[in-house]
Amino acid sequence: MRWACLIFVMITLPARADLLWKDTSLTLLYGQGYAVTHDDAAIATVEHASGYSWGDLFLFVDFIEFDDDTTDVYGEIKPRLSLGRMMGREIGFGPVTDVLLAAEWHKGEQDVEAYNFGLGFDLAVPGARYFTLGVFHRNERHVGEHSVMVNGAWAFPFELGSTKWLFDGYADWIDNEGNLHSHFLSEVQLKLDIGEFWGKAGRYYAGIEYSHWDNKFGLAGIPGLDTDQSVVQALLKVHF
Repeated sequence: MRWACLIFVMITLPARADLLWKDTSLTLLYGQGYAVTHDDAAIATVEHASGYSWGDLFLFVDFIEFDDDTTDVYGEIKPRLSLGRMMGREIGFGPVTDVLLAAEWHKGEQDVEAYNFGLGFDLAVPGARYFTLGVFHRNERHVGEHSVMVNGAWAFPFELGSTKWLFDGYADWIDNEGNLHSHFLSEVQLKLDIGEFWGKAGRYYAGIEYSHWDNKFGLAGIPGLDTDQSVVQALLKVHF
């Protein structure tokens, strides 16, 4: 219930600002071979992204069910304040089209919680629907230490014959933090626009997601525990 309330609040919070665009989606994933946690998992991900006169907002919540029927919930909220829009002029340079003040809140079950503050950069990359980079000061709450996080996200639409596809994803790198090792996570999706086949282009997708994680959860060097993950997951996605 708390996650449902959180999603509702974060979507409606900027309602007084000028809404430029918005997108909400549901993704269903299934894969085998996850590290650290149980081997098999089914994941339902609710995502929302929107752009406003002040900047943009992205959030997601993962609802995870493992093969032993245990569950987990994890989510992130990422608002960004556009300096260009707030100043009423372009402040880009080179491939950078905007600079943004960015914050992130990561929250999972039990004591999993992190706060990140930094700068975001929108880049003009040929062929990309969007391409963003971020550099953050990170505070993992239960560790009580601070570190640096660098992340990026992208989306590249393309066509193969008469079919339309989308290659998108993100990558996070987090430096050593207290007793946690540096770790790298990247998840990329290759999706076919199946909605186009019945006149609903851009709404329904089917494909795969590849999840790669070095030192998952910042764990490493634990005898008998493989903390590196490479998983291919089946994917269905619908945009509302």
